[in-house]
Amino acid sequence: MVTNPQKAFTAELKRYFRNQGQRVVSKLSRAGSGESHPPQLDADSLIDVESETQLLRDGVRPHLARALAAGAVTGLADVEKAFKPAKKSIEIVSRILIGAGLPDELRPQLMVALTEIEAAQYWMQIGESTRDSIAALLDEAKEQGWDGLKLSAKIKGEFKAFATDRAEMIAITESVAATNNGAMRAAVYAQQKNPGSVIGKAWRTQGDEKVRESHQKMDGVRVPAETDFTLPNGESAAYPVDIRLSAKDRCGCRCTIQAVVIKKGDDDYVG
Repeated sequence: MVTNPQKAFTAELKRYFRNQGQRVVSKLSRAGSGESHPPQLDADSLIDVESETQLLRDGVRPHLARALAAGAVTGLADVEKAFKPAKKSIEIVSRILIGAGLPDELRPQLMVALTEIEAAQYWMQIGESTRDSIAALLDEAKEQGWDGLKLSAKIKGEFKAFATDRAEMIAITESVAATNNGAMRAAVYAQQKNPGSVIGKAWRTQGDEKVRESHQKMDGVRVPAETDFTLPNGESAAYPVDIRLSAKDRCGCRCTIQAVVIKKGDDDYVG
């Protein structure tokens, strides 16, 4: 299921890929590749990966920030619910700001998370992948003797595809990742504020037939807030969709984490 924030994220990525396609076609046109002229540019001339990466980061920044904040708010609420049965008070709940919903001390941690996400090579790899796709089209154009108009049509078709399935896949993956990142940092923050308790995080799947088998085995697994999960294949992750995970365990994953209180006597209690 695609949530409203994910829809907004998807719409932003669709705009980005459509506009990127227009930039590429415009460069091709200015190079003089007309109806009877073959293309004269290489992929690096058509796509400046560094500038495109910056445009991409600028576009996704507010969506990542909202996802981080939403995850943090959810994480704090989970901790509050976990404490209620034991009739314990938790300092962070009283400090949640109306409207923003975040304690002052947690905001800098989320800003650090946002900076780390933006700095990841992942965003540049998207641009590099796009450049490689265009390079393949340019090679095919030379082999087949396409003129500029045919190549332009092929490029437009490529970016139309990017603006559909690829945009949605990136939006779902990165919004879920940022939300989980925020929830994880909220759990760590709660642990710092409550040293006498063990705040943990539980891996939760969507519980449907789309959940990959390796993640079905993770459903319900709990670890302390600052401890990594270990997946069946041996990979480590601070949360589902952690950027450290391989693509097969990351792309399109909808799993979430839930902040929990791990009590003495529980099998997974550490302390």
